[in-house]
This record gives sequence, structure tokens and C-alpha cells, in this order.
Amino acid sequence: MRCPSRLAGAAEVSTADGPWRVLVLDAIDGRQPGAPWSSADADAAASACLEVAAVPSGVAAAVATGTLASDLGGDVEALEALEATAGGTRAWPSDLPPLDGKCLADLAALGLRAERALEGESLVHADTRPDNLLIEPAGTVRIVDWNHATLGAPWVDLVALWPLMRHHGVGVHRFAGAPALDGVPEEDIDAFLAILVGYLLCDLDAPPPPGCTPALRRHQLLIAGASTALLAQRRGWVQRAPG
Repeated sequence: MRCPSRLAGAAEVSTADGPWRVLVLDAIDGRQPGAPWSSADADAAASACLEVAAVPSGVAAAVATGTLASDLGGDVEALEALEATAGGTRAWPSDLPPLDGKCLADLAALGLRAERALEGESLVHADTRPDNLLIEPAGTVRIVDWNHATLGAPWVDLVALWPLMRHHGVGVHRFAGAPALDGVPEEDIDAFLAILVGYLLCDLDAPPPPGCTPALRRHQLLIAGASTALLAQRRGWVQRAPG
């Protein structure tokens, strides 16, 4: 693949907490996209995601650490967050446009479909947010931070970029003909977006983990809102202004 940085060296270091792997990667002369997304940057990022999706399954299996279907699609806390929100025992975030009961029930039902929808044998980066992407002067996108590499459906990395792209005014319909999306049911895409919302809702009110920026929860809220807005557009939900 051209999209990740080149591995220059590696070693394993033993510590009291267990072994650590040390990786030395090429430095990349690039900039982050997404502030805001432009159509050109979106197309370049999509090309990198499709390159990852095309990695032979044997190579993917050698570097993956699990399956996205299990780790995200079967995430019990995310599913419980969606179910509780639909059942009225968990409040929908007040900073997001509200959804009525029918839409919340649809959101929860979609989440239950996610485990099956995310099954696959393709390499998935599983964290294709803008700060894990670098655009070189020539326009090539390099994907960094591969600590979540897993196996799953080949379209996930691309679709994961859509909520924020759409939030910034990029029409994601431009990717409808992407090879990784060929024959993919629209409900599977919606199921992924739904479980992503559930995952983001889980700990919105909790303090950020030690060492993380205080802005983490605001970022979660932004992506949860953008993902819900994309789902609302795709499914014909009606959203009102917050409050």
C-alpha cells in the first residue's frame, strides 16, 4: 500500500507492565484535512480508504487484531445506550436536535443489525478521522495510527468519513459508485452509522480518560450529531432545533 507510512524499523521492549512494540515510521510531510473538509481532500481520502479495502485478505488477516463485527457491531454498551434512549430511560443529548420516539426506535433497531452488517475479511483501519490522515504536497493521503487495525466490511473506513464531510458541506453521494460499496445494502450502511452513534453516546457525560484533551467529549458530541444528521437525511427523519 502507498497510503500508510513506511515502516523503517521495529523492536519489542519488555517492561513491568508487559511487552511493548516500538515502531519507527517514515516522517510524512503533510497536512491534516477536515478543517473544514473540501471536495478535493474528501476524494483523496476516499482513494486511500479504497486502497486499504483492496488489500488481499491474507495480508489483512496477518495484521488485524480482531473483527469489527464483534468489537463495534456487538458492543454491548453501545447497544444498551441505543435501547435505553429508545425506551426513554436514557435522555437524548440536549445539545443535539431531538428525535421522536419512532426515530429513536429505528435507531436502536438499526444498531441490532450492525454486527451482521460489519462482517467481512477486509482490512479496516477503524479510526479514519482527520487527525489520522495526512495529505502530502502531491495530494496523496497517508493514513497513520494503525493501532485499531481489524477485519470487517470493506466500506467502513470510507463511510466513517461521511458524517463530518457532510457536516462541512461535502456531498457524500459523490462516493456512491465506489467499488467497496458495490452491492452493499443501504440498511447496512445505516446500521454502521447507528452503532457509531450508540458508541459515541456511551460516556458523553464522563470525564475524559487521563491524558486526553478536555475537548474529547465535545468532539464525540459533534460526531454523534453529524452521524445522526446523516442518518436523518438518509432515512427521512425529522429533526428539530435543540431546545
